Amino acid sequence: MTMMSQKLAQGLDATLFPATVEKITPGAQGIHHLSIALANTHFFTPQAGSHIQIAVVDAKGNPKLNHDSLVNAPGQSQHYHIAVQAEDAGAGGSLFMHRLKAGDTVYVSAQKNDFMLHEAASPIVLIAGGIGVTPIYAMAQALKAKGAAYQLHYSVRSKNKLAFADEMAALGAQCYIADEGKKLDVSALLSAASADTHFYFCGPKGLIQAIIDTGERLGIPRARLHFELFGASPQSSDKPVDVMLRQSGKTITVPAGISILDALLAEGVDCSFGCKRGECGACAVDVLEGTPDHRDVVLTKEEKAAGKMCICISRAHSPSITLNK
Repeated sequence: MTMMSQKLAQGLDATLFPATVEKITPGAQGIHHLSIALANTHFFTPQAGSHIQIAVVDAKGNPKLNHDSLVNAPGQSQHYHIAVQAEDAGAGGSLFMHRLKAGDTVYVSAQKNDFMLHEAASPIVLIAGGIGVTPIYAMAQALKAKGAAYQLHYSVRSKNKLAFADEMAALGAQCYIADEGKKLDVSALLSAASADTHFYFCGPKGLIQAIIDTGERLGIPRARLHFELFGASPQSSDKPVDVMLRQSGKTITVPAGISILDALLAEGVDCSFGCKRGECGACAVDVLEGTPDHRDVVLTKEEKAAGKMCICISRAHSPSITLNK
């Protein structure tokens, strides 16, 4: 097995430091729980909703960064605790993580939090779908530790996909198993909530979009909808796409596994961006020709119809696409 070397890790666009895989525990089907020991100089205060970056090697042998949510309980401050689901159709980073052994060295970043839990007097509803349970599990632990009131809902396809099953039950989770005919009713859940409820949700794009669309229909302000997207991109079926830039006259071929945004940045094209997950809309540009493959969860139907596209995560159904750049 080819492990991530320090030289490869240093070539990535992130500040990383070495850490040791201390323990690996099999969890639900296809999920490994990893405890990564930090050096004494890297104690930290766990923040619910935070994630780390880990240097991995993809299926083609190239170094890349994976983002993994921390599942640390409050006070677990010398280890990064994560849960990784093997994605056979992914780019290979999760499979790299599943090949790790206790004692291996990995290169990790400090925690970063783009999914902050704002604890206030307002009611809180936590919703998780699939492996999107990881940040939600951390939030539930933090809320319970402080004695705060919350609801916890967890949806999976089958019972053997329930991650942290016992722990989630102890946190009061209501579980929905699709194969057993019990599905999460997003409309009923949001409709039953009080007008001042804040919703925190994470999971696959379908769940995220359903909650956003339902919230819009019910008139729930977007400021009360807090989310993080899992598993939207890249996809194993992705193909290279020629991106033509109308203003500069450049044509850039974007390989599969590389985002349009990253390819443009590598060529020195000035691009605005934020989350790089299709959640903030900072990278949205106008599409002049071609058919976008929208994978974001932030643009409205009207914005997409008007030709907007988030280039951090979306690609193209057509072989080429022309952007107003």
